[in-house]
Amino acid sequence: MSDFLRRPSLGGSIDAIGLQHWTGMLVLALALGASGCGESSVAAAGSGGSAGMGGSAGEGGTGGAPPFCTDMPAATPCGEDGEICDGEGQCVVCTEGEDCFSDGSDGAFRANEDVELPGGEYDFTSFVIEAGVTVSVTGSDPLIIRTQNGATIDGVLTADGASGTNGVPMESSGIGGAGVAGGYDGGDGAFSVDEGPLEARAGFGPGAGGGGTDWGPGAGASHGSTGGNAALGDAVSGRMYGDPMLNILEGGSGAGGGSGGLECGGGGGGAGGGIIKLSVLGPLLIGQQGELRVNGGNGGTDGDDTCGGGGGGSGGTIWLQAGSITNDGLISAQGGNGFAGGQSNINPGGGFGRIRFDKNAQAGTGFILPPFPYEGAPWYTSAPQ
Repeated sequence: MSDFLRRPSLGGSIDAIGLQHWTGMLVLALALGASGCGESSVAAAGSGGSAGMGGSAGEGGTGGAPPFCTDMPAATPCGEDGEICDGEGQCVVCTEGEDCFSDGSDGAFRANEDVELPGGEYDFTSFVIEAGVTVSVTGSDPLIIRTQNGATIDGVLTADGASGTNGVPMESSGIGGAGVAGGYDGGDGAFSVDEGPLEARAGFGPGAGGGGTDWGPGAGASHGSTGGNAALGDAVSGRMYGDPMLNILEGGSGAGGGSGGLECGGGGGGAGGGIIKLSVLGPLLIGQQGELRVNGGNGGTDGDDTCGGGGGGSGGTIWLQAGSITNDGLISAQGGNGFAGGQSNINPGGGFGRIRFDKNAQAGTGFILPPFPYEGAPWYTSAPQ
């Protein structure tokens, strides 16, 4: 069993209860430090696993955050003594019961083999994904992780939306992809043996793509940018939504399925990408093989190129909070690829998602898609005193 599937009991031993008890948003909030912002030290990784970071959180740096919070989301650090923004422009001291920093109660997370991680909120002492390992978020809740000793992603952490399935000639339409971690589902394609053309189902979510009509494809979904409209038929993309500051965390929307009929099955629409939030006191390191993804799913094909394919789902949301962010890999909230089908030559892809960084320093030679994340407030490099 991978280390991160083990949760320390009160006595410090490891049991297998672990990850199935949490609900709430699947936001990977890796926050170094103790819960209840007044504690003065960062707890070491528990006996259930090593911290895996080569040093204590905040080593080589001091804590600190801006002494203002005008137009900042609630819970954004805004002072030098552990204050957080109340969402109305005032800095307030973090009180008992609020989610400020990790208390380490979920032990050390270290993925050394491929594994599924249910969405929810976690308080880890440390967070490590080894190279060549994929951690896939499951369930409908966004992923929020807080950690006490930094984070290293040398493998893949993904909350991608699933792709729509392909239509099967003379048999069935494609099924819309399923969203995870707050992402919305794609719409099903249409099929009939003796009728057609039939309108397919639209995707789900505030920026959902419309279902294909008149043998045309489903439209791509929107989020931080607009998805593609169908070049054949009446399917159009939904509206853009959300805001760059991420005052409300929202996943990507699902795309529409493709029009079908007369023994041709339209393709299913791609699902929207999910939500991942990492709050890290100290360094967040993404290695050369590391990937952090909330991409939209691709549309399914129409099977025999005589009707419509599915549109692409829109990208989800990534919010990274860390004393420093070093990205030598990939951070991606791209939309999925649409499939036009045989009756059209324009593929209706999904729109970009949204990315925000709160950090003091940034380095690395990796890629960020979309390439210009919102630059928020500085973040703590060590636990507030």
